[in-house]
Amino acid sequence: MFKSKVFFFLISLYLSALLFTAAPAQILSGYVFSTQKEPLAGVNVYLSRVSNGTITNADGYYSLRLLPGQHEIIFSYIGYLNDTIRTILKANQRVKRTIFLQEHALHGSAIYVFAKQYNDAEEIVAKTIENKNRYLNSIQNYEYEAYQKTVIRVDTKNKKRMIGGILETKSNGYFLAPDHFQEVMLASRQSKNFSQLTNVLAIGRIPNLLEESLTFDEMRVLSPLSTKALNYYQYQMTDTTFLDTKMVFNLTFKPRYKALPLFSGKMSIVDGDFAVIACELNGGKQVVTKIRDQIHITQHFRVFKKKFWFPTEMRMNSRISLDIPGLPYLYWEQHALISGYRINQVRFSHSFDENQLKYRPVPESQRAAIWSGEQIIPLDTEERGAMAYIDSAVTHGNLLTRTAIWTMANFDKLLITQFYDFYHFNRVQGHYGGIGLDSRRTWDDLRIRLLAGYGFADKRSVYEGSIEKLWSRKRFKTGLSYYNRLVFADGLYRYNPSDITTQALTRGNDYADYLYRRGWELNGEVRLSDQLHTGINYFNYKDEQAFNTQSWKDHLRPGFLAEPGNFRLLEWYLNADDLKYFDFGWLVAPDMSQDFYDFQFRYLKNIGLETESFERYYIYFSLFRKAPPWINFYFHLNAGLVTGSVPGQFQFHLPGAYGSFGNPVLFRSITRDRYLGDQFMVLALENNFKNTVFNLFHVPYLKQSKLDLILFTNIGWLRATDVSAYPYNAIHIGNTPLAEAGISIGNIFTFLRLDATWRLSYKSGQNFYFNLTSRLFIR
Repeated sequence: MFKSKVFFFLISLYLSALLFTAAPAQILSGYVFSTQKEPLAGVNVYLSRVSNGTITNADGYYSLRLLPGQHEIIFSYIGYLNDTIRTILKANQRVKRTIFLQEHALHGSAIYVFAKQYNDAEEIVAKTIENKNRYLNSIQNYEYEAYQKTVIRVDTKNKKRMIGGILETKSNGYFLAPDHFQEVMLASRQSKNFSQLTNVLAIGRIPNLLEESLTFDEMRVLSPLSTKALNYYQYQMTDTTFLDTKMVFNLTFKPRYKALPLFSGKMSIVDGDFAVIACELNGGKQVVTKIRDQIHITQHFRVFKKKFWFPTEMRMNSRISLDIPGLPYLYWEQHALISGYRINQVRFSHSFDENQLKYRPVPESQRAAIWSGEQIIPLDTEERGAMAYIDSAVTHGNLLTRTAIWTMANFDKLLITQFYDFYHFNRVQGHYGGIGLDSRRTWDDLRIRLLAGYGFADKRSVYEGSIEKLWSRKRFKTGLSYYNRLVFADGLYRYNPSDITTQALTRGNDYADYLYRRGWELNGEVRLSDQLHTGINYFNYKDEQAFNTQSWKDHLRPGFLAEPGNFRLLEWYLNADDLKYFDFGWLVAPDMSQDFYDFQFRYLKNIGLETESFERYYIYFSLFRKAPPWINFYFHLNAGLVTGSVPGQFQFHLPGAYGSFGNPVLFRSITRDRYLGDQFMVLALENNFKNTVFNLFHVPYLKQSKLDLILFTNIGWLRATDVSAYPYNAIHIGNTPLAEAGISIGNIFTFLRLDATWRLSYKSGQNFYFNLTSRLFIR
């Protein structure tokens, strides 16, 4: 589900790139120049007694919203003496002040003598890391307000980069020791060629030099101020300057090992406090992600409560490419302003959930107050002109342009389900047409889903209705469903209906098994903590055999031999995980840049009287660990056991590399859903080296590319006591397990992965397999 949606909206960003009233406020604004009358960009402008502030834009312009009354405002910039002004603002008054900062620089290096083995620069960095860890460990909680502006540029035919869109968001961030973090987006606005939906997709957690690693998309890069930094970076003193009256050491750094994904750049460290106050990071050809390269970051820091040095501004420029022929590069310029820090509050009341980032827009009536009440980075001259041009072009465009823009702008408001609920194709229903409605985007605590359709080959109507309600601060969930539908025989495996449609129509290959199911179910779940929840499901339904209606030569398998009958089942499950998610309102996606574990146990018992008794036990455990720069390790264990007289639809199968969409928990050497049994176990191991191995051995073309190198192995056991459904079942627990190993090249055209797999046991005529699958996430 998420893969297809992300693909669509990434494409929409390209297409849209090609193609405010504020409430009254007290505003102090103006320009900041050097004494040579040159505009200074990035000057810190803040109130002396509180943490609120802003910065100057590329024109040296600033705009600071203040409460009525007397204020003392400080202008601070590295290499210049601070300037302080005092002003009194009345209600709704706007005051303009132009500031000239006097340069105060001392060139040449300060002389330090250290007793350790480090050079001067390394010793300063070591002290800075030590001090940073000390004050960060003393933080119990904090929160802040953030403004983020994203300017998207696109290449034109004459090789110029024109602004293709401007996105702005306002959000609040929260941290609670030891590792709870959440950013809540409150408001967004954008040029008219973008929708609110695509605006949200542009947002992510702001990289922070103070953390152990910096996160970009799915990748983590070791920070130059990481505890391990001195083992991976080289530092050199260049000169000294001043921040007002305090000496500042200017250093350069570069990777010790050119093959590793590390930054080079500069940083400035204030003497005495040994705290970083500015940095510049260049990713060069080393730091690349699935869709991003040419990453360049600048960041500025300021002290709060005379102890805590936190980032107040961040600029990140990067190039976005899906590596799809014909699509131009997008140049992503993100500018963030962080203010309003409140650190170690006695009454810290924010309630966290599993979402790392979530979009919870304030009501329309409050948005004007949100935008006028907090600091923003004023648009510069070029940006104001581009915004006016884009909005005018969209407003006065032709009917096709306006229709396309309206569709993208309002897609997130449409109460529809997945595309395959409207059309799909399989070997039972043939062509299917239907409709699906979902209230998820309208109500936060209540979800109603309605689906109905018709299979033109089996000539059967199907339908489904469900209602789900969250109670007591989303700690309890209840649901009721009623349905008459076609279902996959194995409900524990994640099939992709869109891929089945593509495979069936183009290759005559439908790799899933089906049966008809009519009945109802009742669900209840309790969230015991952010990481632990349990629930009970009651099922009452009737299964019926689903026969093939299509005829496709050798690709078509016999219909699955399900056991018809009435079933009454009780299921208990326990889930535990520390997965973090991005909740955009219209979809929820896992944050694959973070370590995680995911555990699930399910117990199913037949409590009906019309069929023989059986019990099914199922366990799922996955673990993902990252240790930059070499380790991106995935471990998966999956096992199941059924006791009693077991209908075919309640047995297990070994998952294979079916179709075009894959995940790591599958056997690349199983190309059809053929191994079925009452006991099974799967062990999967995988490590993604990214492009580090290619760089280390200077592999032509592959080095310094965005391609991944992945090594994997899969081992599976399965006991098949009944071979009537699949007469070629041949794998049994106690005999040699099915085993395979392989090597993969990932991130081909962003979405594709090529696997070369060797079957190590149960060899037959074909023991070497190539699989090309489409993947976005490891999970």
